[in-house]
Amino acid sequence: MKYDDNGRICNRCEEYKTWDNYHKQGSNSRSPHGKHAICKQCRSKAYVHVPRTAHREQEGDLYMLECAGYYKIGITTNLESRLKHYETHNPHPVTVVKVWPGRADLERDVHDMLGAFHHKGEWFQPN
Repeated sequence: MKYDDNGRICNRCEEYKTWDNYHKQGSNSRSPHGKHAICKQCRSKAYVHVPRTAHREQEGDLYMLECAGYYKIGITTNLESRLKHYETHNPHPVTVVKVWPGRADLERDVHDMLGAFHHKGEWFQPN
């Protein structure tokens, strides 16, 4: 038996533990499956926090795309894949205007400099 009224067997360590060793989420805190199937100890071992500063230091290609008079400023480590994504999910042609080597913190600086032209998300529209 995987679970009963007092607890359940953890899907990771396979030890029987009482319900207070599981995270309580939602209206049914004694769910026999889903997120509650892993005890708190195993969940804390599996969780790896990536600090926000690591994202800012990520190296990649800073790019500017043009689409129907709007410009997208972003950073990626795979420009070809990113371009295919925008071409697939956009009804207008997408063209690469410029590519620079850079980091995510440079992307944020460019967004800040172009704030007056901000349209939505990472898209800008010159006046």
